[in-house]
Amino acid sequence: QHVIFALVQNACDASSQSNAAPRIGLATSSDRYMVEFSVSDTGPGIPQNVQSNLFRPFFTTKSRGTGLGLASSKAIVEAHEGTIGFENIPQGGSRFWFRLPVAVG
Repeated sequence: QHVIFALVQNACDASSQSNAAPRIGLATSSDRYMVEFSVSDTGPGIPQNVQSNLFRPFFTTKSRGTGLGLASSKAIVEAHEGTIGFENIPQGGSRFWFRLPVAVG
């Protein structure tokens, strides 16, 4: 829940920086082993010079940010044996995703 909230909040913030109409997309997919959840936005994308620091605690590009949203999201996802990442979208914006293993009962 925390991870989804953090990614959607960041997408809202990023989309508000664009001249285009703000759009946020949520998607899920799965296969036999993993489930993926992603959040995409129409913001400016992630500048190259900050990409390596995005998941570092206390790193923020926001004037009122704490730098804990993505860092705590990464810790939560990895504690559940998952992975988290992002990519810039060629048409503009970015897509953040996390993948978790499917629980076998």
